[in-house]
Amino acid sequence: VDPGETITNSNITLSWDVSPRQGNCYYELQQLLIPEGIVNFSDGAESGGSDWEYLGFWVPSTNYSHNETYSYKGHIYEDGSWYYPGAMTLVKNLKITPTTTISYYWGTRYGQNIELRLEISTDGVNWQTLEAHIDSTVPLTWYHESLTTNELLDYVDQQVQLRFAVDYLGGSVYIGSSVGFYVDDIMLDNISLGNWETVDDQIMSTSRMIEVPQNGDYSFRVRANCSSWHKWSDVETVHVSGLPNYVYIPLINR
Repeated sequence: VDPGETITNSNITLSWDVSPRQGNCYYELQQLLIPEGIVNFSDGAESGGSDWEYLGFWVPSTNYSHNETYSYKGHIYEDGSWYYPGAMTLVKNLKITPTTTISYYWGTRYGQNIELRLEISTDGVNWQTLEAHIDSTVPLTWYHESLTTNELLDYVDQQVQLRFAVDYLGGSVYIGSSVGFYVDDIMLDNISLGNWETVDDQIMSTSRMIEVPQNGDYSFRVRANCSSWHKWSDVETVHVSGLPNYVYIPLINR
């Protein structure tokens, strides 16, 4: 199957090229299905934060919350160590629709010379800023942000990732257990949403036939293990349409 192709057959053969320098390797293949249909996603930080991947000093926190008990806290300095930019990345991929809205609450305590950004990426590597926030108000004040079609127009019908990043702007910063940025009550409305799943992680050749069970956008990536896991390949996507609709229960080979 070729990247970007629209297919109407449930059977797909995937193949990939490898470096001739690689020796005896095996491969892991993952797929991401973003099904047809619109959903809403919300996270008030009360479920433990499992929908996010953390880089640097991001944690669920009870220091402050806009609603209920928890929010997400990010800072560039913690326990004697620096890390910036730090990021909290949504592990789910989403497809932006013409009616998608993104909203959240944010605040900071002693946020001198640090910045909070909401960022978007179409490849998981290069990130673009949607919103940037600077504030050093004490005590913490909650601000509400909302992005609608105008701000997201460039990404309509694309698969994207979202993250919150906190970064250093230079100069002196405050330190302390409650210092940093806080994010709460994140809402993604009118989106299509999907997760990466492992199809097979013991593939001994450089191709694999799979059966796709339902209509939607399928993305694929592969990585090699030649004594240790290498980086993931580029992501390639195809669109599947015209299949009958039925319930899909994913089987993950471990």
